[in-house]
Amino acid sequence: MPLKFIKINTLFFSICATLFTFHSTAFAGAIWFETKERVKINDGSMSQALEIVNEQPALQRGKDDIAVYGIEAPSKWNNNYHDGVFLPEKVAGEQNNLIYIIKSSHSIRYEIKAISSSLSKAGKMSISGAKINLFLYGKKGFALDQNENMVADNIKTKFPFEIIDKKVSTNYWLETGQNMDIQLVFAGRPVPNNTIRLFTKDSVYENFKTDADGKLNIKLPSPNEQVFSHTRDVCQYRLESYYEHDDIAYSTTLTLLVHPKRKSSNFVVGLYTLFGAMGVSVVFVFVKRAKSNKEIV
Repeated sequence: MPLKFIKINTLFFSICATLFTFHSTAFAGAIWFETKERVKINDGSMSQALEIVNEQPALQRGKDDIAVYGIEAPSKWNNNYHDGVFLPEKVAGEQNNLIYIIKSSHSIRYEIKAISSSLSKAGKMSISGAKINLFLYGKKGFALDQNENMVADNIKTKFPFEIIDKKVSTNYWLETGQNMDIQLVFAGRPVPNNTIRLFTKDSVYENFKTDADGKLNIKLPSPNEQVFSHTRDVCQYRLESYYEHDDIAYSTTLTLLVHPKRKSSNFVVGLYTLFGAMGVSVVFVFVKRAKSNKEIV
């Protein structure tokens, strides 16, 4: 085989390997949330544990240079919430990593964010952000003077690069096949024509581009693997984007908790069953009466 052909082949496979690596992994420095099993406490409240995952070698899981904070936010089914920023409780995980705990005794939406900065060997600054929207269903009613998460005073929160779910107040149950309207912003301004990558089960599903207003509409896919066995199952998706400004590299992620598409509502099925049974009963009565009338005649 000619040496020139071998060199061309080697170059070709090197390029393919590089592209494959790029399309199957996260942006350098990206961090994101992963959820643990929710715990229902005896008093009816809920507890949700979160862990931060990353693909930056210099940034180990659970390091204290990651700032994690949260707020309560309005939703379609509850507009009552506590003002202020709170710091989730931190506990040690099995592998000496940090787990962040969010507790709720009332039904509310939580917006949890994490941000971290690092400096590469070449002296380039990277700022990584992660976000997740949680809907916790507590049984107790809302009370302004009862807050499980201690609000911290004088916390300055900066989250410059962000993926926003435009309908988050109603998206408390995401399903495969559902359309999502999102917007990418930097310092409060739209980021047009920028790549947003959709991951399903830590594998890249597709790359998208924002429009001139930094907006994007995507349809949540169903993973190739059969990860759903019940309508209550959840698969963690995430949206991820990268942006450079003033020689600083920014990455941001939005974790999505996606359920399988429900074939039909149990309530609707129940109504159809009820009306069907009533219809059959009415027809039976009419037929019975008609037959009785003929026998009398």
